[in-house]
Amino acid sequence: MRFKHYLLIAVLVYGLIAGIRLGSPYVRNMMFSHEMDSQANLMKFGTAIRARNRLLESARQYKVPVDEDNLVVIKDEERGLVTVEAEYSMTATIPFGLYSYTWHFHPVVRNKISPKPQRNF
Repeated sequence: MRFKHYLLIAVLVYGLIAGIRLGSPYVRNMMFSHEMDSQANLMKFGTAIRARNRLLESARQYKVPVDEDNLVVIKDEERGLVTVEAEYSMTATIPFGLYSYTWHFHPVVRNKISPKPQRNF
């Protein structure tokens, strides 16, 4: 009888650890997507270069595999549009290597800003 209880506890602990390992890339993507949204809102007042540098720093902080090649930050003042886009993948493996899953992410943020005023002389 005790063996069944120990086995049940071991299976539940293994399931909990596997769930945390498989879900952590998704949670990190959500945090990075929120940071992308924040930087897109701040670009109304700042520059695309500053936002790009902050996003690259946030990617390192959240351990998201984003680099300069797969991060697009555009501030189009003529049309009044800010676009922040990234594309990356993260692989999660459960303990003992029994299963691995690759998450593919492509978060895109588009915000409107006040267009640059036209000057007619």
